[in-house]
Amino acid sequence: MIEWIVDHPEPVMSLVMTFLGFGIWLVRLEGKTTNNEKRLCHLEAEVESMHSGIQRELTQVKESLARIEGYLKAKAEE
Repeated sequence: MIEWIVDHPEPVMSLVMTFLGFGIWLVRLEGKTTNNEKRLCHLEAEVESMHSGIQRELTQVKESLARIEGYLKAKAEE
């Protein structure tokens, strides 16, 4: 077996290179996954911030509409 490996290094080197490439691909994949998790957390925080801002503005719009309705009812009663 060892004699064959020594006599035919090309297939062995091909296997070594294949496994090395696969290992590098796995490391890069984990790096991308970690980066995506960080970006997802950032986006979730941004969406939450936007949501609370929209909710605050919607509350202000509701209050303004209530004042307008009150004013119109008072004008209609005159």
